[in-house]
Formats: sequence, structure tokens, C-alpha cells
Amino acid sequence: MLFQHFDFNDKETAKKFRVDEKAHSVTWKHYYSSYTYCLRKIFSLCLTQNYAFNPKARAVMFILRHSLELCYKYNLEREKASIPLSHSFSELETAFKKFEIPLKFTQITKQIAFDEDGACYRYLQKKDGTSYFTYEDKIHLANIAETYSSISSSGFSMDSIAKSFDYKNRRLQWDLTLHLGECHTLGQIRTQYDNTIELLIDGVILNNIDINKIYLPLLYLVRHSLELALKDNIIELQRGKVLSEKDINSEHSLVRLYNIYSKFLEALDKSQLPEETANQLTLYQEQYKQLNDTIHNLDTNSRYFRFPVDGDGKAYQINLKKLKLIEILKLYYLTDPFITFTNYVLEDHGVIRLDWPPDPY
Repeated sequence: MLFQHFDFNDKETAKKFRVDEKAHSVTWKHYYSSYTYCLRKIFSLCLTQNYAFNPKARAVMFILRHSLELCYKYNLEREKASIPLSHSFSELETAFKKFEIPLKFTQITKQIAFDEDGACYRYLQKKDGTSYFTYEDKIHLANIAETYSSISSSGFSMDSIAKSFDYKNRRLQWDLTLHLGECHTLGQIRTQYDNTIELLIDGVILNNIDINKIYLPLLYLVRHSLELALKDNIIELQRGKVLSEKDINSEHSLVRLYNIYSKFLEALDKSQLPEETANQLTLYQEQYKQLNDTIHNLDTNSRYFRFPVDGDGKAYQINLKKLKLIEILKLYYLTDPFITFTNYVLEDHGVIRLDWPPDPY
């Protein structure tokens, strides 16, 4: 990952990442507004570039899907109706008693609902080990944006997701056709999340994005990138038969995932590593643990940055007063080589030997 405009030592840049502690609101409206703001900014920035959506496809679709889920839950709150403990669009739709859901809105949810809870945009495989998507699976995002922009409703409240553009432009139609089956590993999905993170970070630095409106989805994207990176490394070692088999697909704790990877690294005989490489690995581990623990303490269960309350209606507490986002992003940037290349560096120096099976995809 490359933060092309990022200077960690520049005080003016650092100021742009200071989140006002009063910015946070434990309401469905605040979370909904944050994610739709994020989506509008992604559209705005990506539409100025050629083929900018596909390298971010899974992350963009997660943010779109989550925005629609939050829209349902925000409107249920407005209706003073019970909000189901569910991510399923169909279950949320049946909970409405007062507001009429626009038909075009439900048409969009049906187009993107490849599963019940949106895991398809965050992970690679279902519980049975099969992939969520095939090579043929596509989403025509320009058509979705056009349909969404044409929705009018007097009771059902909706934020915009993108400014109007030429929906029929052939180049944009091609740019906005997302090929969801192109990812074959969690690492590739992680790259799409990282590309989206970098886009948003650049937007903050260049004064196109207000950090007070984007911090929730940005923190979630960073958190999920860490989870995917750890899982990808562990699964890679498991497939290479140098780490015992353990199903980690349902594990979302960053601390527990890091402990698995860290214990593996600590147990290795690193005598074959050059001294400089060994020292760098130790530093990376210390920095990554600090980053991992910081994010884990902010969001222990992958829900705080997505929802305002838990299943019992109790507010998730995010202490923005202690949030040093600039330090999180700095560690995220500095430790990227560690989580991306460590397995390969260890193999190159003969510390481990990965028994690579044929690619199952």
C-alpha cells in the first residue's frame, strides 16, 4: 500500500485526522449518514479515475450493502418499530408496519443479496467451503445508482449514495461493472479493502473528505483489513502444512487471531535469518501487536464501527477523546510489509518450507 500524499511528520496533515470527540452519536441516523457519506465520496473520487471501482469491488459493495441495512434500521427506529436482530434484508422488510418501502429499493436489495448477512462482501467462502461468487457473478453498479437516484418516497427516509452522472456512458458502464469472482484468496479481498482505505485517506489529506463524517467506515475498513490479513497468513501456513489445521473462518477477534500467528512465529528457529532481517521482524511484531490491540480495544467484536447498539439496545461506547487515528494509520502503514511478506521471507531464508498444494481455484 502506498500513501502517496501522506507525511506523518507534517503537523497540518495530522490535524486533518483529529476526530472531534463530539462528532460521535449513538444513533442509527448517525451511522447511516456516515456510511452514505462514505459511499458518495467513493463514487465522487472513483468516477474521476479510469477503472477505479473493480480494484475496490468487495469493499465498495460492503459499504453499499451496509448502507442499505442501516437505512432499513434507521427507518424502523423512525417508525418506532422493533428492529430485528438480523442482517437479512427480507427479515428487515417484514418488520415494517407503517412506512411503505419503495419497490425500487427492494429491487436493489434483491440484486445485491448474494447471502443473508453480507459476509459475501467481507470473506471468501461459505461455511461449507464453497466460494460466494463464480467468475460469472457481476454487479452493474451504474444501473443500481441510476435506479436508486430515481426513487422517491414521502415516508421512507433515504440519503443519496452518489451524485448524478451519465449512467448510460459506455465507459462508465464498463468501469462500474464489478467482477466479484476475481478474488481467489482473502489476501486479494484485503487488497481491495486497502485500496479503498487509501482512497479515503488521500481524500482526507486533500481536503475532499471530512474525517468527522468518515471515521466510522474508515475504522471498520482498517479493522477488517487486519482481520483478513491475519486470516490469510494463517490459512496460507495451514495449506502449506507448517501450522496445525484449525478452522478460523468464524473467528473475528483480532487478539485471538494475532495470538495464533504470533505464537507460530515465536516458536520458529530464526537462526537462518540475517541479523538485520531478524531485528526488523521483531520490531514489526511489536508494532503490529500495538496496532492490533488498539483496534481490538476500540472494537472487540467487529460491530462497534458498524452499529450504534448491541442486541439488547445497549450503546456501543467509542471513546473518541482517546482516539489517535493518526497513530493507528501510521502503524497500519508501517506494519504492512510484515503482514504481507513475512511468510515469503521466512520461506526464502529456509526457516519454513511451505508444501504448496495446487491452487483449488
